[in-house]
Amino acid sequence: MLNSLIIKGFLAATALCVASYLIGTPPSFAQETSPRLAPSLEDQASLRKLNDDAEVLYALEKAEFDEDGNWQQLGYYSIRINSLEAARDYGRIVIPFDHYYSDIHLDFANARSARGKITAVSEDAVQHRITGGGQDFYSDSSELVFSLPNVVPGSIIEFQYTQRSKNLAFPALFSDNSTPWYFQRKVGGDGWRGDLVHHYHYELVAPQNKKLHFKYFNQYPQKVKKRSTGGKDIYSWEWRKVKPFYTEAWMPPFHQVASMLHVSTLDDWSAVDRWTWEKVKDKIQPSNELKKIINSLQLPKHASREEKIRAVYGYMQNNIRYVFAHLGRGGYEPHFPDDVLKANYGDCKDQTVTAIALLRMLGIPALPALIETPNSGKSDTSLVHLIFDHMIVYIPEDDHGPAMYMDTTGDRGLFPGISNYLRDQNTLIIDGKGGKFTKMQHDFAPDFAHLKIRYHSDENNYTQGNIEIELSGFFEQNTRSWWVNSNERETNLVNFIKGLYSSALDFDVEARVLNAEDLWQPARIEAKVMFKEMDDEQNTRAANFNQINYLFGVGSLPLPDTRRLPFYDDSQYNLYMTVDFLGKENQQALVFTRGNDIETPWFSLKQSGRDTDSGYRVQIQFEKRNQNLTLPEYSDYYAAVSQLGTRESWLVGFQNVYGNNDLASLKQTHGENSLEYLTALAERHIELGDFELALAPAQQAVNNYQSSGKAWYILGLARGFNSQIQASKDAFARARSLGYSPWQGE
Repeated sequence: MLNSLIIKGFLAATALCVASYLIGTPPSFAQETSPRLAPSLEDQASLRKLNDDAEVLYALEKAEFDEDGNWQQLGYYSIRINSLEAARDYGRIVIPFDHYYSDIHLDFANARSARGKITAVSEDAVQHRITGGGQDFYSDSSELVFSLPNVVPGSIIEFQYTQRSKNLAFPALFSDNSTPWYFQRKVGGDGWRGDLVHHYHYELVAPQNKKLHFKYFNQYPQKVKKRSTGGKDIYSWEWRKVKPFYTEAWMPPFHQVASMLHVSTLDDWSAVDRWTWEKVKDKIQPSNELKKIINSLQLPKHASREEKIRAVYGYMQNNIRYVFAHLGRGGYEPHFPDDVLKANYGDCKDQTVTAIALLRMLGIPALPALIETPNSGKSDTSLVHLIFDHMIVYIPEDDHGPAMYMDTTGDRGLFPGISNYLRDQNTLIIDGKGGKFTKMQHDFAPDFAHLKIRYHSDENNYTQGNIEIELSGFFEQNTRSWWVNSNERETNLVNFIKGLYSSALDFDVEARVLNAEDLWQPARIEAKVMFKEMDDEQNTRAANFNQINYLFGVGSLPLPDTRRLPFYDDSQYNLYMTVDFLGKENQQALVFTRGNDIETPWFSLKQSGRDTDSGYRVQIQFEKRNQNLTLPEYSDYYAAVSQLGTRESWLVGFQNVYGNNDLASLKQTHGENSLEYLTALAERHIELGDFELALAPAQQAVNNYQSSGKAWYILGLARGFNSQIQASKDAFARARSLGYSPWQGE
């Protein structure tokens, strides 16, 4: 069981709203130190070296449970340290446990030097400490922590611990997971190492009258040895020279890639339904206090189903503060709603039963639902084990509306409070009749972010950008949570918007988040960007997919050469970008460069542009799909993502549109052979589509003004529109050599 806690620990350090299913009678096991499981360190030192980093010489586990469901676990591990990196990683050993449900005792811990000197852990280097923190966090989670002396390359460390149950609530269920590896967190906190194992042995002792179910994963040895003695069945598994297993970011669920044995006394989840229902059924009954709350909602006489649900959600959000609290100890027995109303706070179980009781009094037959959140992963559910760490409200379908879930534990969450990260998570709907085991399905809001920018020039000819970011799904939920909880949100928001532009640009930002605490409207971001450089002659501005991708999209990925495991990412979302370039009066948009599309098996990028009444609009759409990739596939995916950063930008400018009266005025003011008149005449012909007619005045402007970059630039345009590609390039090159660009002028 300890190893199973370690397995869950490296997948995610989670604060369980719903704790382990354990409360009850005291254990019958003796409390003395357990006998040594492994050979002496002197004997182990003779084992041949198989790895230059670190190697587990012995990984030995022994689990035993009795008729009453009480259990004890022994674990022994010895590790040979062969590198400085391994010495750093193994400098401190941390074993998690729950001090309400169990006791843990360090039987011994020693370090053997390369010269054979054995030193025991000092008493003051061993601690039992409570973990967790924060004003809304109360926990029975603890750690056994100790540090061994002289952990250096060439040394061997060993430790053995015994863990025993203290309280039980679900004696019918005993479950355990075992893997060959001892998982040690890396000193940098960037993953867990499971080093090569020389000798692995797992032993399980069970009452003979207890039926056990076994599930094997990924080459775990299925050859089991079984013997019986004294009314006990003793099962054992062995494995030699087990290859290393290192966890990685973006790895598939643990049971899909790691070798593991799962043992359980149950394979029917209806037992969990019956057990949970017994704990909640008397908590969802009417009461006078609840009736007062119903009256305070002031619902109309013929309120609709949705109006009732929204009223209960609003009341819970506004009046019952969520705390993660094992109030009453043990953490699986919800309080009566009257107590929750009196305290004005409660954990997920308390909030769920209170909301259900209110809904039922309003005629809506709601039920509790147990959820395995992403913090706990996505477990294999062929056998029963305690995977759930959250409880929410389930409202079945009826004649007035579809089935839906509701979660009131979020701080000012958008109704109905269901996180999009719960999509397809393991869910058990509790009804006392066997329950319904399913995957979380809900009318989830689509996951997307839409960046809208309108560029225009102010009265002083400076560029401004008006920004709106529409959010939905987990983008909205993440933004809302961040804004509600951040201590430096205003500064961080400004820096967030500044990420849209190069740090070389000089500009100011004003930004705000709207609706962050509104229960019924999605949060969104508004901002204004004010550039401090005056517009160039053609008001040239740019748009690039990387702007929204930087804010919300695919981030940095691990190098393909460093991966050992398949790449797994089950998120799928859309990013949209709409950019309006607004010209001045009598200006026509010019598109100098265009963004291009890309289509891959993993994502698509589509870009388009069109003229509008007031300028030019660019629209970009990015669709990211979920992935479960082999190593070769991941290499291709990494390369495709890297190419996203090289996509061409949209570069849009404006040219003056000259009418006949304007041309006559320029001719009269500057003369028919002037630069102003000749270039304006050429631009007028281009605007009207008379491309051949544009060549003569453009060439004449160059002939008359050889050193004018603008003249050469207009000639380049005229030649380009007449399909004189090389001549056009030459003219543009000459314009650049004279220091001219359309967005900077001469």
